[in-house]
Amino acid sequence: MTFCRSFFLHCVLCIFLLAGCSDKDTDPPTPPDEEKPPAASSWSSTKVSDGPAWDVQFVDNKTGFFVGSGVYKSADTGKTWTKINSPQLPNNLGLSYCHFLDESTGWVTQGRGNLVYFTDNGGQSWHQITVSGAINITQIRFMNKETGFVCAENGLFRTKDAGYNWELIIEDRYCTSFFALDDKTFWAGVSGGIFRTTDGENFTKTTVGTLFFAIQFFDNIHGLAINRTGELYQTSDGGLSWQQRLNVMLGQQATDLHFFDKDNGYIAGEIGVAKITGNKIVRVVTDHEAYLFEMFFIDPQHGFVGSGTGKLFRYVEPKQ
Repeated sequence: MTFCRSFFLHCVLCIFLLAGCSDKDTDPPTPPDEEKPPAASSWSSTKVSDGPAWDVQFVDNKTGFFVGSGVYKSADTGKTWTKINSPQLPNNLGLSYCHFLDESTGWVTQGRGNLVYFTDNGGQSWHQITVSGAINITQIRFMNKETGFVCAENGLFRTKDAGYNWELIIEDRYCTSFFALDDKTFWAGVSGGIFRTTDGENFTKTTVGTLFFAIQFFDNIHGLAINRTGELYQTSDGGLSWQQRLNVMLGQQATDLHFFDKDNGYIAGEIGVAKITGNKIVRVVTDHEAYLFEMFFIDPQHGFVGSGTGKLFRYVEPKQ
């Protein structure tokens, strides 16, 4: 069975919002090498929503948003959260992904269907955008108010006019991740490999691994990618070739990564978070019920991971 990211998300949404839908394998997860780390005491979790808290993002060191059963906002570096006006949805499955450029301008989407909702006044009002041709959106990113990208189960879509028109630029591929340095240099994780472009038009595909759920580049040649089975890959030639570096399994699948440089960062998985230092893996969060999902770090001292149970996991580096 191909156990893809959006399928995983749909199943968990069913579990928590429809109470009774599950299609998960019964084999026990394979944990990473682990030790009891001092860093674990720097992580805490808070119940911030009655529904899930899937995707979290900050636009500065104070102001952040997360989506799940609605749109929530923090103005104090994630210490407290308030539910703000949210778009009217065609069903009760909530929101799955968000991307904000600043406190006023942002987009949210369900992760099911082809609808995106846009605000330019901090959520006071929302405008519905249809990504024509997209099947079940799995990621959304905007470079500015005009140029944006949507991953979907049938490819990568792009708009250059604020979402009025969309073009399918990578066809017939299950797109699960996206990372851009600018509007011409970006990478997309798809079924069977990773696509890259340096001019925004012509793509080179590297066949490697399985579905990649997160990609991050530090410049135009050095990057990392994590696939669904927890294999961490690295490249030093812009993604023309990839080498497996680690296997970091946190439950049945890995979900996201955030690195501060090529050697130091974090990987999130279904049941926890691991800190990576070189090739050393240290488990810093374990929660077998939370279904951890998207990760965001404001800086090395402040980080967040969303979950399917409404818990928001927060990292604050202790003061010296």
